[in-house]
Amino acid sequence: MKMISVFVICLGLIGCVSGYQQFYKPVSNLTPEALGKIRATPAPIEPVVSHQASPPTEREISKAGYIVLGYSSFNSGRKETDADAIKQAKALRADAVVIINPQHTGSTTSAIPITTPTTSTAYTSSNATAYGSGGSATAYGNSTTTTYGSQTNYIPITTHLYNYGAIYLVKIRYALGLTHRPLNDDERVQLQSNRGVSVTSIIDGSPAFNADILPGDIITNINDERISTGESFNERLNTLRGQVVTLTVNRNAKELKINVALSE
Repeated sequence: MKMISVFVICLGLIGCVSGYQQFYKPVSNLTPEALGKIRATPAPIEPVVSHQASPPTEREISKAGYIVLGYSSFNSGRKETDADAIKQAKALRADAVVIINPQHTGSTTSAIPITTPTTSTAYTSSNATAYGSGGSATAYGNSTTTTYGSQTNYIPITTHLYNYGAIYLVKIRYALGLTHRPLNDDERVQLQSNRGVSVTSIIDGSPAFNADILPGDIITNINDERISTGESFNERLNTLRGQVVTLTVNRNAKELKINVALSE
């Protein structure tokens, strides 16, 4: 999948919330109730955590049986931890989180002013002579003067910036275990029909995988009932969960009949 990049700098201020939380973007419009109906198992206490150098593709995600809830993508000068990404995954009730390895993007240098108080003290000595009929007298004296002020020094600070990212996934339950798209114009011409779906990927270990359905296959019928749209195809599969069905598949311009035992 293409991971949209949202680059916002968080300069590590004390109290700044986790970037994984602050810059989270949802992808799925599913409500919690709808999500509960399609997920394979209840939300785990601890999500599965993996690390990758780059975001997984949409095909890789679907082949593993997941859908994307959302993602976090941001640039930060603060140390972001795996624990922050896992905390966000738990808040989303995700089954898994893919943490993208941080990538250094550069550094910035600034200066922090530090002002400290200063004092200076001046000492003064003086004398005076007084004359009179009895003669003269000399007096001596000392005085101290203290001046208060301040001094500002600038401390250089270097901030190292990194790109951070995470993708939050939910494992879905499925009857057949494949993804599909509408027919394109060439496929319609080949079939001489506007009805059917083209298989784009197969979930590993699914009924479709075990029945040797392949990406690029075109499914036209379920139990000899013609498929009209992808939505009707999904609805029909859900009504047949747990049963053995016969799919009519067009592969390389040849029609095949493939029996598949659907999941519950």
